[in-house]
Amino acid sequence: MRLPRYLCFLMLAALVGLAACEGSFSCSTASLSEPKIATAVDPKTMAPTQVVSQVPPTSGPIYATAKVSSAPSGTKVKAIFYYLEGQRRQIAEDQIELKEGAYVSFQLSPPANGWPLGKYEVVYLLDGKQVQTAQFSVAQDKAAAAAPAPAPQASAPPAQAPPQAAPAPAPMAQAAPPAAPAAPAPVAPGYKEINEPNFGFSFQVPSAWGWQLTKTKDYLISGPKGTPAHEVSLVVQIIDKQAGGTTLMGQMKAMVAQISQVPQGKIIKKGEVTMAGQQAPYFLASYQANDLAGQPVEFGHAQVGVERGRHLFLISYSAPTPIYKANLGAFQRVVDSFRLTKP
Repeated sequence: MRLPRYLCFLMLAALVGLAACEGSFSCSTASLSEPKIATAVDPKTMAPTQVVSQVPPTSGPIYATAKVSSAPSGTKVKAIFYYLEGQRRQIAEDQIELKEGAYVSFQLSPPANGWPLGKYEVVYLLDGKQVQTAQFSVAQDKAAAAAPAPAPQASAPPAQAPPQAAPAPAPMAQAAPPAAPAAPAPVAPGYKEINEPNFGFSFQVPSAWGWQLTKTKDYLISGPKGTPAHEVSLVVQIIDKQAGGTTLMGQMKAMVAQISQVPQGKIIKKGEVTMAGQQAPYFLASYQANDLAGQPVEFGHAQVGVERGRHLFLISYSAPTPIYKANLGAFQRVVDSFRLTKP
């Protein structure tokens, strides 16, 4: 697969607040303490302000925080998020490099359909060594769960009893029926919907943005000419697994390998998000490429994908880094609104 000039929603954003610190410290004295889960943090220091151990499915982002002491510049702190229900499964990770000792805060945003119920764990690593963990759970609000169901409305009896049906034959073993098409998502204000009838999917993009089909029949979307958003390359790609002899993870790994080989190419994050009712692998990256003016600049890149039957659906988003950050909302809406419209 070629590597175009355009290579997710910044679902996991690393934030670090730097506190004033005097003196210097050796790497051997660095320590990480006070691991907490919070629903809010101080925007300046990143210290937790609303510590929790349980949140409802409708909760917003959660923050995994910790205090790093006696840490010299360049100390690396990583947080790895796990979902513990069933088989323990990693869902996201992020790493930051400190300039000095500080609180660190890793933000994890909920999937589009809300947090799955169950237990979660965050593992903290300091310069590659596991040092702390924190746990939280997602559960239904007790008051909402205890609310009684409304009583059924009384209705008049039928004029006569319906004929009794013959006993149904014993069920035969058979394959599960295909999933029903997803209900269309409401079109957000300022957006329009694009429907692909042949492969059966739809998604939403900003109303002022345009799109075109490439020679390979992929959807290439970008902002209006004459605006910074015109530098955006937002691509919805359809791949036939049978024709290409590939898999979703194979495609994602191939793109990761290619980005790692381009000038200043590096992978920043890997994880999973919910898209079209599936757990979709994603990665975030950066690399150097020429902008539309022909100048070499740093690009930000996000890639996410799902599959159905014999087809893969890959969404990539890239732009020069300042424009990439400014238009992340458009990419997020494409991911959140993406629906498979055929069974």
